[in-house]
Amino acid sequence: MTYWIRQFFTRPKTHGLALAEVIVTAVIALAPLLITAIAYNYRNEANFDFYAGVKGAIGNGQLFLYAYGLIGTIFWLAFFKWNSPMHGPRRLLGFVTLLASLVIVGMLGLDPTISNAKNKAIVLSSYWTYGAFLFINYLLLFYLEIEPPPPDESLKSGSRKLKLAYRKMEEGQHG
Repeated sequence: MTYWIRQFFTRPKTHGLALAEVIVTAVIALAPLLITAIAYNYRNEANFDFYAGVKGAIGNGQLFLYAYGLIGTIFWLAFFKWNSPMHGPRRLLGFVTLLASLVIVGMLGLDPTISNAKNKAIVLSSYWTYGAFLFINYLLLFYLEIEPPPPDESLKSGSRKLKLAYRKMEEGQHG
């Protein structure tokens, strides 16, 4: 696990590429909100209020739908992308997404458009869920660019630990 953490803090170029891809994805996905804001203001007699238009579009928990749209991408990157070796961080991030997606699918069963939520905690959790899924997508894109550690390093480490354990066991029997 320390290998993956060390890689996270030593690869700025890989971070930049992953971050750029996530930003482009989010901007393109959220671009229709601009149209919603324009439509809101078209019907409104007051001055143009972009914030009110966007709030009307996502103010009832609709960001859960955007998070739901990322589930397929995350599952693909976490479990199915065959040209990159499978490793622990991919499985962990996929499993976390699977658990969170169960809540979203349950909410879709209650309200398929997720447009009737009035509870502020539910609406706030939609923002956090979408942000978390974007972050998971970012982490997967980052970790897909990193090769797992070579097996000889972990084998050497494991054999050293076994040798030490064996020596301690011998000393305990002869001492």
